[in-house]
Amino acid sequence: MGYPGRLAALLLVAATATAVVAHNDHGEHKNYLVIVRTPYEYDRNVYKTVSSWHASLVASVCDQAKEQLDADPGAAERLIYSYRTVINGFAARLTPDELHHMGEKDWFLKALPEQTYQLTTTHTPRMLGLTGPLFHAGVWNRTNMGEGMIIGILDGGIAGAHPSFDGTGMPPPPAKWKGRCDFNRSVCNNKLIGARSFYESAKWRWEGIDDPVLPIDDS
Repeated sequence: MGYPGRLAALLLVAATATAVVAHNDHGEHKNYLVIVRTPYEYDRNVYKTVSSWHASLVASVCDQAKEQLDADPGAAERLIYSYRTVINGFAARLTPDELHHMGEKDWFLKALPEQTYQLTTTHTPRMLGLTGPLFHAGVWNRTNMGEGMIIGILDGGIAGAHPSFDGTGMPPPPAKWKGRCDFNRSVCNNKLIGARSFYESAKWRWEGIDDPVLPIDDS
């Protein structure tokens, strides 16, 4: 399967693993995406980064997180991810009671529980209508094969050595690209310009994921 354009592969968590409990707080913990009301400013004299501010919001309703933050301002174990580009928000581990108290804060907009999705197809371009039969060439052929665009793929992982990711003849990535490559430099190139693993939330739930996970397709 070929991928025109430049690619940024994002590894998502698979749905098969063993659940464990690894925390000291009371109540059932779940992962939530919390959206912060916009516009909402924070004191940059107190919080040097958006992540440290988001950690303080989590600590405002989580006793254990507050103790960790007081002992070490860099501690943010209940904070999984901090978002600042497309949305202002964060992913965090919360109990129902903590989520209820968070909902009473003036900065809180809404919270979305984590969902697990099953892989739907191995023929994504066809499913999305990017390719088509004769006389119905699909979006790729009608739009110059996506030339100049950065394409983000959400997947269970990739095989970086596959010929589809060969960067021969491709110009360097555009200056607007701010992503990163979790592979070594021999895998990422002028076509596969980035690859990143998002396994942090799985570390709370599943065994054997203490080490960094590369965005490799192992299924």
